[in-house]
Amino acid sequence: VGPPQFPSRCAARVAPPTPRSASQAGPPAATSSAAASQRATIPDSKRMDAILLAQGVSGNWNLNDAFAAFLDIALAELLACLPEPRNEAAWATALALACLERHFSHVHDEWLLIGRKAEAFLRAANCFHYLDEARSFLTSRGHAFL
Repeated sequence: VGPPQFPSRCAARVAPPTPRSASQAGPPAATSSAAASQRATIPDSKRMDAILLAQGVSGNWNLNDAFAAFLDIALAELLACLPEPRNEAAWATALALACLERHFSHVHDEWLLIGRKAEAFLRAANCFHYLDEARSFLTSRGHAFL
């Protein structure tokens, strides 16, 4: 059995990237393998620190261009997949937790308290169910920013 499929509503709301013609100005976009190669030079501890330091004092992350770039997912796609009730901070927080679980489980003790604060934020926002959706979302995309 393959990975769980994320609801198709996300794919339907996000337009696929427009292919660039040779006549378009500007350099071609970096390929995913080139981007992955560039990210591979950054130590795991620095990547984890970057996401942990972006957490707000309330335990949340903000859904913005910087957060989307960190995940290597277009902000438009993240917004299109925002679960109900629509709460951008809760969605970013759930995605950050799912990312930590997926890529940094081997050092769980280092982010355990930050994770608990994020879970408390999700509960207070009545959006704890976002966490399962975020896990499914990252899995369905084969998320591998590392």
